[in-house]
Amino acid sequence: MTTARLHPPLDVRAVAHDSADAVALQEQLSAHLLARYGSDGKAGFADFPGEGSVFAVAYDAAGAPVGCGALRPLAGEAGSGEIKRMHASRPGQGIGAAVLAFLEQQARALGYRRLRLSTRWANEGAIGFYRAQGFVVAEAYGSYATRPECACMLKALG
Repeated sequence: MTTARLHPPLDVRAVAHDSADAVALQEQLSAHLLARYGSDGKAGFADFPGEGSVFAVAYDAAGAPVGCGALRPLAGEAGSGEIKRMHASRPGQGIGAAVLAFLEQQARALGYRRLRLSTRWANEGAIGFYRAQGFVVAEAYGSYATRPECACMLKALG
């Protein structure tokens, strides 16, 4: 796994998914997705939260929210968690890596043995990021199984 340089140091913590900071970051992500792909990605997150779920926000040294991500149990796959709504307001500064590391730590504490996620094949930056974090391309799952534009990835947790 690569070690990301964090500029500035980050504080990543669990927050309510509907807190002001979480909502603002999710709206940034939705606007980006809508502009780039024609879909805001909100539908795949409509049933959050639930037991075994965590929403994380990264804060910079000044206390500003700069990134987010979510973890939830994956229905129908015992021991699997799903990563959702990953977003960094300042790409390339280690924000995503810090959020993902926090979510992986939470997943292990919750007893998940593997993590899954879906992104789009067209999002080469995301695919590269997740590969650098130890994810591999895997068989499509759930509602993504019938969507050829989706790239599904998997990471076993040790």
